[in-house]
Amino acid sequence: MTPNEQYGRFSTADAPRSPVGEPRTKTSRRITFSRPFDQPPRVVVTLSALDMEAGRDCRVVVRATDIESDGFVIHIDTWDDSVLHMAKADWFAYPVDRKDIVTGTLTGLDSSGKKRNHIGTIDFDGELSKIPNVFVGINMLDVGCEASLRVSAFVDSVSTTGMTWRIETWGDTLLYGAGISYVCV
Repeated sequence: MTPNEQYGRFSTADAPRSPVGEPRTKTSRRITFSRPFDQPPRVVVTLSALDMEAGRDCRVVVRATDIESDGFVIHIDTWDDSVLHMAKADWFAYPVDRKDIVTGTLTGLDSSGKKRNHIGTIDFDGELSKIPNVFVGINMLDVGCEASLRVSAFVDSVSTTGMTWRIETWGDTLLYGAGISYVCV
């Protein structure tokens, strides 16, 4: 990590609480960078902790909006009848002119809940000078409550031109949707 990149963590526990008895469906906070960038940076966000209500589908998404040179707004949201007690998200920001860092987001994988293994390929915009190290994290989940939550996200077959992504479940988990964010350095 060079001084040009910045990172941090946001927790919904640090945001104003919903009134007692009302589920928290939308939580956001403006993140201010410790040092402003010369221009709005690229920002990647992933979930790092979840505490969801039992007996209800687990639906949560994290995203970054309003990205400016001095900060951005991070959102952790749920929908339908999901109840979020607490979530944490990690963020990573870097200058847009960094050609040695490749990032991206895949969100909204749609499934009937019966498919266990989701797979796809990512082609980089141009060839990288070396095979990158890759960090991947989950940015969205829509999982049925009828069974335990079991989800894994990872990449393999990484090369200088692209990689293969995978989101897998096992046992009786019902995965209706998922998404990932990745950072290649």
